[in-house]
Amino acid sequence: MKKVVLLNPPANKLYMRDYYCSKLAKANYYTPPIDLLIQSAVLKQNYEIFVIDAVVTKLKEEEVIKQIEEIKPVAVIFITGAVSWKEDFDFISRLSERVESKYIGSGDILMEEGEYFMEHYPFLYGIMLDFTNQTTSYLIEEKFDKVDNFIFRLNGKLVHKEKLAFGTYELPIPLHEKFPLKYYKLPYLMYHPFAVVLTDFGCPYNCKFCIMGTLGFKYRPVENVLEELDYIKSLKIKEIFFIDQTFTAHRKRIVNLCNQMIRKKYKFVWSCWTRVDLVDDDLLGLMKRAGCHLIQFGIETVSNETLDRVDKKLHIEQIKEAFKLCKKHKIKTLGTFIIGLEGETREDVLKSIEFAKKLDCDYVSFNTLVPRSRTIVRKKATEKGKLKDKWTILDQTGERTTVGIGSLTAQEVAELRKLAIKSFYFRPSYIIKSFFKVKTPYQLWCQIRDGFTIAKNLFFPNSSIK
Repeated sequence: MKKVVLLNPPANKLYMRDYYCSKLAKANYYTPPIDLLIQSAVLKQNYEIFVIDAVVTKLKEEEVIKQIEEIKPVAVIFITGAVSWKEDFDFISRLSERVESKYIGSGDILMEEGEYFMEHYPFLYGIMLDFTNQTTSYLIEEKFDKVDNFIFRLNGKLVHKEKLAFGTYELPIPLHEKFPLKYYKLPYLMYHPFAVVLTDFGCPYNCKFCIMGTLGFKYRPVENVLEELDYIKSLKIKEIFFIDQTFTAHRKRIVNLCNQMIRKKYKFVWSCWTRVDLVDDDLLGLMKRAGCHLIQFGIETVSNETLDRVDKKLHIEQIKEAFKLCKKHKIKTLGTFIIGLEGETREDVLKSIEFAKKLDCDYVSFNTLVPRSRTIVRKKATEKGKLKDKWTILDQTGERTTVGIGSLTAQEVAELRKLAIKSFYFRPSYIIKSFFKVKTPYQLWCQIRDGFTIAKNLFFPNSSIK
């Protein structure tokens, strides 16, 4: 059987490059790269699959090259991103000189600048424009008439075939066990290892700072998801992270899924992402009974005016109500904020920090505004001359270049993010409360490990302390 390598390229930092949202990981968290996980499902029927996640396993470049030389794959599918593309393509270029294969890339920067990369990197065989794409085998086997959602070469010319995702889609079961599960972490896990599951793709909303709304939106039938959950249970995995960008967008489907999870007595504990206006008392109660122990919500800012300006289509009272209901059902919360949104002032940011405390979030993620590929924010940042060029390295943690497109400068944005983290996480009341919420030994270990990492990154950012 022909062989395919699914590659997360080597790096000296915890680059997260999957799902068109590249960034540096904060506080030691890292999830199985969903682009590669889904392609393991798509390709397993026709190829022997080899997974190399060189980031979490800390493999050096030469080690990765030697492994791939021994495998002799017909194709290498790799992920990259705006946070690391220069390093990634330097490595893939060196790899291609020693291993002849068809190199296919997936990543946020390729979604917007795909033609450029295809023209300037001759070794690049194709670019994947939808990682749930099930025509990858046709591309590898050069059956170009059957290929969708790729950029590729045909008769010396570039072909760009893309269609947005809508409706339903089904997937074979991904090869979870092929990934180095013991290395993946999340700060709020109750059990380890955990599995990542994608039940929908894209997002039905169009926030100006987010690429997800530009992908369309499609979802898997419940029966198809249950087949994967059955398989995960057979692997003795107890925890799941549903990596959907808007898990409860299709309420009827999620009600059905939760009911089926209860009926089948999986006894998984799980977490998900969704919006505060897409949960209610009844749904949260059902999700809790099905095993949900944490929900991540995008809050972004305490300013209703700013939320309107970025087309978030939320208001503060909705946020308060959702967090109140989660507390009622004993579901933990993780609120994400973006510092530096257009029109936001220093006073707005300080109010958002206090708002996070009053919401009593169990976890908070403070990020700096990043002009992501294909977003309206990126278009505006470019028009205002805030990006030196389209290749500026960006990262939402503020460690790499960030930009100020409103009244705040890039430096002010980065400094306010550090202030927010210190102000929220280093309150004695928060630290004490967090330890009393611990329910498993692994949770206790996560609390200690991640608290140490947050402190190190804040107070000793250039330290070699591990």
